[in-house]
Amino acid sequence: MLGDYWADWVARVAASKCAPDDYVAASLLTLAGALMGNAREVRISGWKEPPIIWTVLVGNPSSRKSPAMDTFSEVISTLEAEDRDEAGWDDDSGEAVEGAAIHIDDVTAQAAAQVAERSPKGLILFRDELSGWWEKFGQHGGEAFWLKAFGARPETVRRKNKPTIHIPRLAICVLGGSQPQTLRSFISSKTNRGLAARWLFVCPEPVAGFKIARDQDIGPAINRLRLLRELVGSNGKPITVDVARHAKDRFEKWVEAKHVEASRDPEGVWGQWLGKQGGTALRIALVLEYLWWAAAAAKGDDAPQHVTQAALSAAMKFIDGYAAPMAEIAMNHAARPAEEQDARQLLGLLQRKPCGQFNARQVGRGSLGPAGRLASPAAMSAACDLLMTSKLIRFAGVRAGKNKGRPPGDYEVNPAVYSPVCAPVQNYITEAASFCRPRAE
Repeated sequence: MLGDYWADWVARVAASKCAPDDYVAASLLTLAGALMGNAREVRISGWKEPPIIWTVLVGNPSSRKSPAMDTFSEVISTLEAEDRDEAGWDDDSGEAVEGAAIHIDDVTAQAAAQVAERSPKGLILFRDELSGWWEKFGQHGGEAFWLKAFGARPETVRRKNKPTIHIPRLAICVLGGSQPQTLRSFISSKTNRGLAARWLFVCPEPVAGFKIARDQDIGPAINRLRLLRELVGSNGKPITVDVARHAKDRFEKWVEAKHVEASRDPEGVWGQWLGKQGGTALRIALVLEYLWWAAAAAKGDDAPQHVTQAALSAAMKFIDGYAAPMAEIAMNHAARPAEEQDARQLLGLLQRKPCGQFNARQVGRGSLGPAGRLASPAAMSAACDLLMTSKLIRFAGVRAGKNKGRPPGDYEVNPAVYSPVCAPVQNYITEAASFCRPRAE
C-alpha cells in the first residue's frame, strides 16, 4: 500500500526502534495528512474530505509506542525549525510568526485555537499518551471544537476580555498512544458520542525480543515529507483533487456495503465506526496519492491532479484487511468486563512461559512477567475461576500434612494452552464469561 520507498523506510525505522511496523506506518500516514493539511481536499461527486486522520497506537507501556513515534517527532522538529528560520520571530510576542507551527501538545480547546489561528495550513496533536486529552472532551465546548477539527470546519472561539478567535478551516490531525485499559474507558464512556468512531486503531502484537535503538538517517525521508509541507492552497482554500471517474461505481458499492453492515449495530460504536469508513477511505486515498508522489519526486513530477483508482482501491483494501480487524480488536476489548480481560492476561502469561503448573500468588508477584491488575489477589482469584470454568486450568492445591488452613493456590495448565494448533483458546474464555454472566429474565 505504501509503495516500495515508504515500505522499506517504515521497516528500517521500525527495526531500528525494535517496534512493530504498524506503529511506524500509521504514524507516517497521520503526519503526512497533517503536512498536507488545508492545502488539499479530495472530492468524489459532491462529497469532499480533508486529509485529517486521527490515529491511536494501542499497547502496554513496553510495546514501544513512544520509540516508534520518536522519529516523527524529529521530523516535526526539523520542519518547524526550518519554518521559523525562514519566517522569523515576532518581537512583541516572542513567538514564531504565522505558519511556523506544525504540532501542538496542549489539549485545551482554547490553547489549540490560539495556535491554529496562527497556523492556517493545519496542525497535528502529538502526544505519547492520549488519556489527558480524552478527559478534556467533557469540558464546555471541548467536544464540539474537536469534531470541527476532524472535519476541517470553521470555528469561532469567544474569550472573556480577549479578542475572538476565528479559524476559517480548523484542521488538526491526532497521533498518540493509549494503554488498553485507558482505551476501554474512552470507548465505553457515556460522553463519547461518536468520537471513538473517528479513529484509526493500531494494536499489533509486540515485537519479540529486544535490541538497543539504532540511529537511522532520516534526511532523505524529511526531504520527501517537506514536499507535502510546501503544498499550498488557492486563495486561502484547499485545492480540490477529484477521484478518477471510473473509480466511482466500485467505491459507491463498497460504501453501501459498509452502511448495510453498520445498520445491524446502529447504536453501537462498531456501527458508528463502519458508517465513517467511506470518508476515511477518501482521506487515506488522498494521503497515499501524495505519499507516492513524494517518494518519486526526484523525477520532477508535478503534484497529483487526481486521486487514482489505485490509491482509492489501496485505501479500501487497507480498511477491509487491516483497519476493520484492528477496530474490532479495540472495541471487543472495550466491551469485555474486567475479569475477562484479567483471565486473558493470565492466559497470555502462561503461554509466554510454559510451565505446566503455576502458583497464583507467585504469578501475581511477577514470576511469569508483569502482573498488572493480577497483582490484586481478588483479580487473580476471579481470573483463575474463569480459566477453570473455561477448562484451561484446574485446581491442584493440596496442603502438606494434616494441618488445617487454606490450601496453596496451585493450578495445573491444560496442555491445549501450549498447542500451536489450539491458538483460539482465548475464545473459551469469552464463552465461559458469557455463560457465567447474569442473564436477564
